[in-house]
Amino acid sequence: MAASVEKWRTAMQPPQAVAFFDGLFERAGVRVTDTGEAFTCDHRGSSIEFTDGLDEDVVDFIVEIKSGDIDLVLADIADGKLDEREQYRIMARLAAPAARGAFRRPAIRNALLRNVLFTIGRAEMLMHVRLMPPPGEPETPGYTVMYVDSQTLVLDGFHGRVKHEYRLTVEHAKAFQRHLLAARKSGRLRDWLAFARWYGKLRKAVVAPVGAR
Repeated sequence: MAASVEKWRTAMQPPQAVAFFDGLFERAGVRVTDTGEAFTCDHRGSSIEFTDGLDEDVVDFIVEIKSGDIDLVLADIADGKLDEREQYRIMARLAAPAARGAFRRPAIRNALLRNVLFTIGRAEMLMHVRLMPPPGEPETPGYTVMYVDSQTLVLDGFHGRVKHEYRLTVEHAKAFQRHLLAARKSGRLRDWLAFARWYGKLRKAVVAPVGAR
């Protein structure tokens, strides 16, 4: 088995680690960009299974990540406690890659669903997303969500000019991923409408003027 698969399999045994990722994915693909490794993670509720290789057609999304970032994530999981600072560091390294993978899925690119999000949820063509750290933890760089040429791009760092930004806690980020996954797995219009309404409420809670603290 590839080295990264074995590292994940060893680290992801503590119940706290399994619970942290519950609802964030059912079957996720991971592609290690600097080694060429690819593997699949299956969340079974009480455990997470890892297998070498991935099938792009059956995973919820594919996370593309460097091996060094994998090591940093697993270092925070290693003791099995996952305090709020460790949870923040894990989400900070995975949030942008997970969003990038999710927005590439065919259902998310559907024109009707996109219009639902823009109209009901008030999603925007350009968004700066900042993950807010707990006290005492340095803030990590944010990322940009940009809709261009009929696709949604997720770029590291802030690009373009915006009047406000999205400031998410770890719980906000986890809730977004869980609601998005649930709507995509259902595929029913009523559930996408419910997701858009929920997203509109989230937006009101997290949007803040640029530069305001």
